[in-house]
Amino acid sequence: MQFVRLVNKGEQDFDFHQSNQKRILPSGAEIMVPWDLACSLFGDPATVDTPTDQARTRSLKQSRGLFNYEMGNMSTEEWEARRPKVEVYDVETGNRVYMVIEDPDGKYAGNVPGGPDMGSLTNLNVGALEAVIAKQQQQLDAMQSLLIHLVGQQDTEGQAAVASQDGPGQDGNSSLPEGQAGEDTPQTVPTGPKPKGGKGATLAPPPGT
Repeated sequence: MQFVRLVNKGEQDFDFHQSNQKRILPSGAEIMVPWDLACSLFGDPATVDTPTDQARTRSLKQSRGLFNYEMGNMSTEEWEARRPKVEVYDVETGNRVYMVIEDPDGKYAGNVPGGPDMGSLTNLNVGALEAVIAKQQQQLDAMQSLLIHLVGQQDTEGQAAVASQDGPGQDGNSSLPEGQAGEDTPQTVPTGPKPKGGKGATLAPPPGT
């Protein structure tokens, strides 16, 4: 579907531009226009807000801005009085299509011309949010798996052993001081062949005896 009907339900004439030419839709009259033009005037009802893209809110601001909506300085009643009372209808089915400018929350969203059955935009918002949450959960699971893998590698490799004070140093020598022989400590027993001449060795006589 490429075209829709615009029906002016208001008491004032509705004027707009199409292909850089001004067109006037009198009160009570209707006209056929391209679907893209209707979306640019009144906001595409297929747009939804997601945590990463507030597309519907942006479309609402743009469509209201075309008709001099003063945010913060205009009450709801004042805006409703100023808002164009132009309704959009599907040419093939004759069904009403609620545009963003008259349905900010998407409560009355129906079939979009040329698109699938939208159902409720509220459900679409919930579905989009659930999809974002699921994607974030997948990323979180992947990060946790990577962390577990890195911790496992550290446990397997371990850390360099530090030499204790009681053990041998890095050069193979003991860090303890060498023992010193004292007066009460027996000296090392001599080793080797026993001297000739009996059980013990005989000392030579002193010179001059």
